Amino acid sequence: MEKKNAPAAVASEPVASEPVASAPVAAEPVAAEPVAAEPVAAERVASEGGASKRGSSVNWASLSADGPLHKIGECLLANEEYADTYSAMRQVCRNWRSGLPEPDVHLDEWIMLDHALPHVAEFTFLQLGTSRYVTIDLSEVHTRYYFVGFCRGVIVLAQKNPPHKIRLLNPLTKKSNTMFEAQMPSVFLKSVAVIKSPTMVFVTAHYPSEIGWVDESTPTKDIDKDWEKRFSIKNHCLRCITPFNGELYALAVDNLEHGRIVCTNVQLQQRASTVKMETLISFPELGHQKFYLVKSDGDLLLVLLVSVALAGRPLVYRVDTQSRSLHPVSNIGSNAFFVNYIRCISVDTRVYPTLRPGCIYYTDLGYIREYSHDTKAWDEWAVRVDRIGNYEKLAEVNERADTLAQKLEQSEEARKKAESDAVQARREADKAKADAAGVEDLRKRLHDAETSLSEHITAQIAREEAITKRLRTQNRRFVNKTSQEFELEDPDNDPLLDAVSFLEFHGTEAREGIDEARTGLSRLFPYFFPKKEEPATFLALAKCFNPPEDLGLKMRHENMKVAVESTVALVADSQQTIDWAKVGNTEQIEQAKWRSLIKAAKLNTKKILAYLGIKPSSTPSSSRPEV
Repeated sequence: MEKKNAPAAVASEPVASEPVASAPVAAEPVAAEPVAAEPVAAERVASEGGASKRGSSVNWASLSADGPLHKIGECLLANEEYADTYSAMRQVCRNWRSGLPEPDVHLDEWIMLDHALPHVAEFTFLQLGTSRYVTIDLSEVHTRYYFVGFCRGVIVLAQKNPPHKIRLLNPLTKKSNTMFEAQMPSVFLKSVAVIKSPTMVFVTAHYPSEIGWVDESTPTKDIDKDWEKRFSIKNHCLRCITPFNGELYALAVDNLEHGRIVCTNVQLQQRASTVKMETLISFPELGHQKFYLVKSDGDLLLVLLVSVALAGRPLVYRVDTQSRSLHPVSNIGSNAFFVNYIRCISVDTRVYPTLRPGCIYYTDLGYIREYSHDTKAWDEWAVRVDRIGNYEKLAEVNERADTLAQKLEQSEEARKKAESDAVQARREADKAKADAAGVEDLRKRLHDAETSLSEHITAQIAREEAITKRLRTQNRRFVNKTSQEFELEDPDNDPLLDAVSFLEFHGTEAREGIDEARTGLSRLFPYFFPKKEEPATFLALAKCFNPPEDLGLKMRHENMKVAVESTVALVADSQQTIDWAKVGNTEQIEQAKWRSLIKAAKLNTKKILAYLGIKPSSTPSSSRPEV
């Protein structure tokens, strides 16, 4: 359990307002705050703890209930704000737990602040009267229950397993003494409230807008069935359920924002099955407004949000539950109200100096209004605030908040520095003891470290030399293949880095050469392999152009075949009579004569090639090896 003083501010939309402890919840063991004692009392404590003389250590676990332990417990329980410390004391040891009775306190001044992932099972509770807060980890409870809400010091739970029975948990002792047979209804809940004597749970639903209630005698029903005891008013929305003096009060507002206050008759009936709700006060004379219920200084107050058209009218009315009447309140003193449709709270600005006295914070609308007996102050609209709480025209408050935050930060930094210095001092002291006791061991460890470091350096140098050798070998191979040598313009004078630089140059040259070769081979591939698909990789493409046979000669032969066939076709088209047997008999033609005949036919072959759409190279045909 973590216990701190809260920063001087209250969450804009508190999860709960008036807390009741039904069953006490355990926190982590925390030592009670120190209590000054007379020297004689100190000696008596020492004697009870088994100390033989003054200054000897005290066995605190042996303190008896009739000694200082009981007195300290009474002091803590005298003020509700230390109920968490009292509960923590009971967790210190078995003797203290048996000597201190389980507290039966009403945590009316505690509220639960918002909590979210990843700490969904960690709850922070704020004591409104002193700004102290405590964080309690309820992970073991979260594994078996759903958290429904918090009211009057107890957490309302629902079992995770059907039929989802209701339980009330005291967050200080982590005990659930109040168990209900009734199930939690499967509706979208708006808020929850708890009253005691007798213990009842009230919930409000969004749609339909109604209030339902159960007690320990309410039987279990199917999860899809609603509670038997429900209250609603046609075309009315029910808001701000507020326990007060053993009864539950709520606001019923119609579609035109006309309001009324409804209440229960719990103290008269005492059982949920016979409890009813009825209209306590109807106030159509207040017009179309937004209404809220607030408990403050023992009174139940009705708070309004008056528009500009109705400026000058009172904003706060005291609800007289006996005479069923409303009485204007002209000043709320040093209090500040936080109001919304779920729940409202009243805090003392003397405890929270960053809040402005006499202000009403409309958290669901994002407005702040300053309320006092001077009704002329309402001739102007209230100060507007945005949804994240940045106030306009509140420079003074912001300055005070910044100053307090800075002092808090400085204090926290000083505390952390002191703790760090203490830890460092302890470490140095331990180190000095270890050094004094084992200097020889330290020298041996230092020698081993130096030896290990030397071996590591030697191995690293050998490894770098091997890498450099391999890189240089690869560079020489590149030079032998490409006949291209490079010189570094700005060498690093490091053999390894320089070898890597050369390898980068050769790699760039190789990549450029591969790109050019791939482009050229891709262009030639369709001519050499018209019936094949071009390979996707360069290596496969290069292998296609390096077969056992001579691809160039093969291509020339193919071209010669096409040329001969084309010549025969042209001659046939000219309708001339030619003895092809004599033409094909080339055994008696000498090679020199054959070359001269080809040279003489050049004039006519140019015309034929032009006719076929072929532009030959300038190399004479008689020079080809095929000829």
